Amino acid sequence: MDLLNTIKPIIVNIVDERTEHFIGIALRDDNSPIMDYTISIGAENQAYVGASPAFCGAVKYGANRVVFAHNHPIMVPYPSEADRLMSDKLFVAGKILEIEVLDFIIVCRMGKTKINFYSFAEKGYLSINKSLVREIFDIRG
Repeated sequence: MDLLNTIKPIIVNIVDERTEHFIGIALRDDNSPIMDYTISIGAENQAYVGASPAFCGAVKYGANRVVFAHNHPIMVPYPSEADRLMSDKLFVAGKILEIEVLDFIIVCRMGKTKINFYSFAEKGYLSINKSLVREIFDIRG
């Protein structure tokens, strides 16, 4: 099952929002969606997302896998440094909670008809960032 094609119909629902909408998609073991849930609605170019609200839907629906997605209303199809840091933190939090973060997707409209999807998993950006783990847990050395 191609995960991105399976969840695209859910993600396109936020593409035309005027502010950043950050959602989670709780998944079954076969990667079929259980439920999608709104985590945060932010400003035009940012949305605050903490680990607790990000994973509450996955926990509530008994999912052991999740995909996170948000839109870029300013039509920039690439992640910001804040997006990269957020994906790192959520990936680490997922490891701790034993909820696998399968992808972190950015969606934006490029013109009237084209919709761009940026997948962190496809780009190889979902992995354990050891320096971030040290920072989160205040580990020295």
